[in-house]
Parts: sequence; structure tokens; C-alpha cells
Amino acid sequence: MSALIIHSIVCIENIFWDNFSEKIEEIDYQGVMLQAIKTDYNKYKIIRIISSNPNDYMRQDIQPGSEICF
Repeated sequence: MSALIIHSIVCIENIFWDNFSEKIEEIDYQGVMLQAIKTDYNKYKIIRIISSNPNDYMRQDIQPGSEICF
């Protein structure tokens, strides 16, 4: 059995979009619009930050890959 390893600068959601597209939600978290996947009852895993404010991208609590309670 062989494994497939993908080395890419493109995020995994763009490569395998069909698996993620139905699950991604846009949420407003503390005034910042985020794309996230619901992982549990009130938990979300952040996929993407949608903001025109550069300071939002520097916030450690909402970095892509982080989990938040909402």
C-alpha cells in the first residue's frame, strides 16, 4: 500500500474542494468574518480569515487551523 504525499503551497481545501465545500461556513467571530468547519456542537476549526484589516491576520486566536468556541 502506498501513500500519496502532496507538497503544495495551495491549501488542502482547494485541492480536495468536494470534500470540504458543503461543510465550510462563514461566521462572524468578534467582529471578524471567518470561514470555518464545525467540528463539534459549538466548536469550529478556522479555515480562512476574510478581512480587509491587516491587524486581524496578526491575531493569534483566529489563525487558520485554530479551534474556537462559538
